[in-house]
Amino acid sequence: MLQVPFDGIWIDMNEPSNFCTGEVCRKRADTPQHKLLRGLRALSAGSSATKPLEASNGYLAQEVAQLYKVTTCQLDCTEAHNGSSSIAYPPYAIAHGVKGQKVHHPRALGHKTIAMSATGVDGELLYNTHNIYGLSQAAATHSALENVLKKRPFILTRSTFPGSGRFAAHWSGDNNATWAGLRQSVHSLLASSMWGMPLAGSDICGFLGNTTEELCARWMSAGAFYTFSRNHNSIFSSAQEPYLWPSVAAAARKALAMKYRLLPHLYIHCRVTSSLAAKLGCGSAVTSAVTTGCTSRAACLGS
Repeated sequence: MLQVPFDGIWIDMNEPSNFCTGEVCRKRADTPQHKLLRGLRALSAGSSATKPLEASNGYLAQEVAQLYKVTTCQLDCTEAHNGSSSIAYPPYAIAHGVKGQKVHHPRALGHKTIAMSATGVDGELLYNTHNIYGLSQAAATHSALENVLKKRPFILTRSTFPGSGRFAAHWSGDNNATWAGLRQSVHSLLASSMWGMPLAGSDICGFLGNTTEELCARWMSAGAFYTFSRNHNSIFSSAQEPYLWPSVAAAARKALAMKYRLLPHLYIHCRVTSSLAAKLGCGSAVTSAVTTGCTSRAACLGS
């Protein structure tokens, strides 16, 4: 068996996400996934040591078009309609899948996830277990890695529930490369700390859309003080590595150098948080970084 060394496991789309909304689905014959896989195999065959396949921009235009299609349903599904199911459409309405709009026609609770009428192996409706799907997956992954690695594992999960902090770190998902996205990341980190996720952060410089030099410099300064720090964005967005701009690289070096000096302090507080359920946040440091470009020496404070 091939042995591949690894440092941890990243669990994504585990709400669980599902691009096929419906109660009953049937398979299509030839889907964009098949076309995408054929195209990627052709690209891989054409790459070499002297002409490597670039992960960020090595896809041909038609492959990028296929990637867009993959995020739409490739099955023929029959959806429940409002009034047809008290599980799919309970007597209350939530803004599910609606971005900043007033809810006139509520969507089914199963929109972009598994239908609420689906059942697990124990016969329990997903309506009753949906919120603990991510927690259960993180717990199972943590247990498996402990058995395999014989040491404390690192797991990063998108979907969480109270108790997830015992098993995994968390990031806030697909955020926007905007000033509002940077501001929201501070709220998200502090909120995660309050419900027991001490190791948390947001995609630095933003995931969706194209960042700017100033925004990315400020975000690298703030993001260095997330307890989980990662610069990450969509394949469809412009590259945003810090070295692309001298000002961003300088801001990142300054902030990350301070972060490394604070690591013993952060580690102790994370350890205390995991064992005593204390809260850990980086409010003073992150706020200072956003407003002053990380000139303050304010540190992360555990309660």
